[in-house]
Amino acid sequence: KLYYPVEFFTSILNNRFDKIEELAKYLTYLKTKNTEVLPPDINKSTAFFRCENGGIRFGLVGLKNVGLGIVNLIVEEREKHGDYKSFEDFINRTISFKTVDENGRESTVGINKRLVESLILAGEFDNFGINRRTLMAVYADYMDRVATANKKKDDMQISLFGTILDEDEGLKLEYPKMSEYSSKEKLTLEKTVLGVYL
Repeated sequence: KLYYPVEFFTSILNNRFDKIEELAKYLTYLKTKNTEVLPPDINKSTAFFRCENGGIRFGLVGLKNVGLGIVNLIVEEREKHGDYKSFEDFINRTISFKTVDENGRESTVGINKRLVESLILAGEFDNFGINRRTLMAVYADYMDRVATANKKKDDMQISLFGTILDEDEGLKLEYPKMSEYSSKEKLTLEKTVLGVYL
């Protein structure tokens, strides 16, 4: 604790990742000690809290409505195929994952709307340059469209021209022009999913 405070507290946070009130207590304490708590970021955060440049990067499992199983799949996808390039890229790559259990049975799992809402409000997608209010306005409909397109692809529904229906046209995301939440709103919403003001 004395010689490696960042490593020590990172370990404590990871041991309490599923107790949001305790996380909030330790994160608040770290701020009083001038230890930088780096915000969650979809391309930098891992499942758990980790040391980064003398600070602690917020782990994805520290968010409300985010489970370890799906987080591991999100991080694994990023590690295998590179950073998520946009909000749309993230949705398209994580809406469904094919998994195989120890008995060889295949199943499909994926992100859900509550998880995506938590990621948006936590600021996970801030680096993509689209404000949180705008993402909150479009994410649910976009997820439905991507899920429908994937189902059509899986069912091999063929168009009149004998090709798989062109999903690119239907999956473009037009962002409405919306102003960001006020600083107060943004912090309040952030606290609902992080348990603390970052």
